[in-house]
Amino acid sequence: MYAVNFVLRGVGTYHDDQGKSYPLVPGTLYQRFPNRTDLVEVDPASDFAEFWVVIDGEIYENLHGLGIISPSSVLDTGINQRVVEDYVMFRDACRFPTQKISHHRLVGKVVDFLSNLYERSQLKASEGYWPSVVHDAARLLEENFKVPCHSPDVARKLGVSHTSLRRAFREHFGISPGDYRLRKSIDAACQLLTYHSIKETSDLLGYCDPFAFSVQFKKQTGTSPSDFRQGLRQRVGSQH
Repeated sequence: MYAVNFVLRGVGTYHDDQGKSYPLVPGTLYQRFPNRTDLVEVDPASDFAEFWVVIDGEIYENLHGLGIISPSSVLDTGINQRVVEDYVMFRDACRFPTQKISHHRLVGKVVDFLSNLYERSQLKASEGYWPSVVHDAARLLEENFKVPCHSPDVARKLGVSHTSLRRAFREHFGISPGDYRLRKSIDAACQLLTYHSIKETSDLLGYCDPFAFSVQFKKQTGTSPSDFRQGLRQRVGSQH
């Protein structure tokens, strides 16, 4: 069996089978590989808590062969509410009865979950703490445009100050978190307008009415949604 464990709180030590020891702190990810002996010691006085994902040997061998499993025993991903929310969504998806979620979809969810954790650790190791925070912030800002999402709420979820997040976000993307979300929503609108009416697109993106959506769309793209849709129809027609 293979297991990936994520430390939520408390401290401890991971000892691998090569005699190396690694500190375990909140935000540490450690892996238990098949046919390897390791030892984890935790400080009970630190109120240690973790979550974990266990997969069988066959799936592990397939993921390992594809290079999806990180070879490192211990990784530092950092911790914030985003990581916990990812796990809760992943856990809840796995609780569906087998007839409602196929084996292939379940493996896909495992891959997505592990890949996100590994990506966080790589960002943190190569570029430092703030790039990983900005990465998480961008993911939050790109989700579910129908539900309001404000940068102070994002900062609170990530456990950082709003001022610091805005500064780091602007340094990385060149725009504020609010402008980033707006641009991504307009990108989504361009996709939605291919198959949906202006009113439907407006509703899906959480606008109060189609007029407000049309004003914002034209401000960002230089063209109205109706003209954009007309251009789409003309391009499709020219291809036939």
